Amino acid sequence: MDENQQTENTSFRISFPVWLSRSIFGLILLVILITNVIVHIQASYSFPIPWPDESHFVWQSIAFQKANTLFSPVLNPERTIYWMPPGYFLVLGTIFKLTGASLGIARTISLVMVLVGIMLIAYMLSRLRFALV
Repeated sequence: MDENQQTENTSFRISFPVWLSRSIFGLILLVILITNVIVHIQASYSFPIPWPDESHFVWQSIAFQKANTLFSPVLNPERTIYWMPPGYFLVLGTIFKLTGASLGIARTISLVMVLVGIMLIAYMLSRLRFALV
C-alpha cells in the first residue's frame, strides 16, 4: 500500500461515557434479576413440575438434614449415590435443618444460587474493559 493512499475507516461506532455504559449494564442486570424472582413467585410449585433430578438432590439433602449422611434409602436402599459433588446437598441439607424440608425452600435456594451466579458473571464482565467501554 502506498503512503499516499489512506484507507478510510467506514465502520460506525457509538461511543458512550463509561458511567452510562455501566448504568445500562446495571439496569439490564436488575431487570434480569427482578424477572427471575417474579417468574419464580408466579410459578410457585406447579411449574415446572418436579423432575427426577430435583428429587435426587432433595432426597439426599433430607437425608443430611435428618442423619448427617447422604445415604437415602429412597434413592438406593443399598448404598449412597455419589453421582454429583456433594456441595449443593450439604448446603440444602443444612438449610433444611433450620427451616424444615420442602420443595419450595429447595427451589428458592436454587433461585438464590442462580441470582448469585448471574451477579458474579456480571461482575466478571464488568471487569473486562472492552465489554463496557
